[in-house]
Amino acid sequence: MSTLAVLVGTCNPSKSKELIDMLLPFSEITPVTPWEIGKENVDIRENEESIRGNAIAKATAWAHIAHMPALAEDSGLLFPELPADHPDQPGQYVRRYHGKRLSDDEMLTHYIDIVRRHGGELTACWINCWCVAADDIHGTVYENRSRSFVLRTTACTKRHPGWPLDSISYFPEAGKYLVEMGHNELNCMEEQEERKENRKAWFRQSLALLIDDKLPAF
Repeated sequence: MSTLAVLVGTCNPSKSKELIDMLLPFSEITPVTPWEIGKENVDIRENEESIRGNAIAKATAWAHIAHMPALAEDSGLLFPELPADHPDQPGQYVRRYHGKRLSDDEMLTHYIDIVRRHGGELTACWINCWCVAADDIHGTVYENRSRSFVLRTTACTKRHPGWPLDSISYFPEAGKYLVEMGHNELNCMEEQEERKENRKAWFRQSLALLIDDKLPAF
């Protein structure tokens, strides 16, 4: 049976695994990574004014580069305890600071400094946006907010390459850092949340429209 190739639009190894895991349950889809098409060094500009805009820009850019549909994701970090206009709110600029793209180590140091300025612990959540794009014009977008967790100044020694904040993201209800939690443990926490089921429903519908070549215009 022939399948539809869909590019996993990221060069971040941890994010790539997450997006591939989203595609794997669909037998009609074959996930393709940038490494497989020799595009592992592509750097997509993230200069849109919103997380949604960045997700669309990433997916459409990858679809154009790879000449195939693409799945991409963009995230922003929110500190609910701080005012929306507080200078320490990262928003969509999670990895960029004063115009510089931070390495994993620089990013970890930067956020530990922020948490230290606010008493050693800071409640946080992720604003996540996924985009399935057939081309520059057609695609769908879904956005949600993660469950809250606590950023700490003490980092776990374990790391997820590309996602350094997992090492200081602590879930009190589990008594563990995010980086210490296994796939089944994370699923047990997330399966109780309506937002995950809503995302799955959006994704199933989007892939069905993609396969039938019926994705709407953005």
